[in-house]
Amino acid sequence: MSNEEIKGTAGQKSFKLSTGRVFNIKVKSNNLDITIHCDPDDPDNADDSATLESTDGSYKQTVRWADGESVDGGVTLTFKRIEADKSYNLLIDPGKDGDPFYVAKNVPLSQAKLQEMQS
Repeated sequence: MSNEEIKGTAGQKSFKLSTGRVFNIKVKSNNLDITIHCDPDDPDNADDSATLESTDGSYKQTVRWADGESVDGGVTLTFKRIEADKSYNLLIDPGKDGDPFYVAKNVPLSQAKLQEMQS
């Protein structure tokens, strides 16, 4: 499965996964904002979550869609106190709608690019 980098706004990268879902990534200070283009009010998304974990195991945080900030056309999940010199995995859990899957594995934050992984 391939992903396509699409034009993002200043300071962020945007990616369209082969599944059709679009993600925007923006690093601000020591926080990482990931915007998922979805309907945040759709009850089917209420149990969805994302987990960001460093590959060395020193960082792990899970944010539920319901706890994110609603933005026009989606929801922004903020992962706090990340370390820019580490590599990360990003796991999406679609809740009752499917099995968890990685959209990024072992990616240095400085080169953040989503890559959908096949199970």
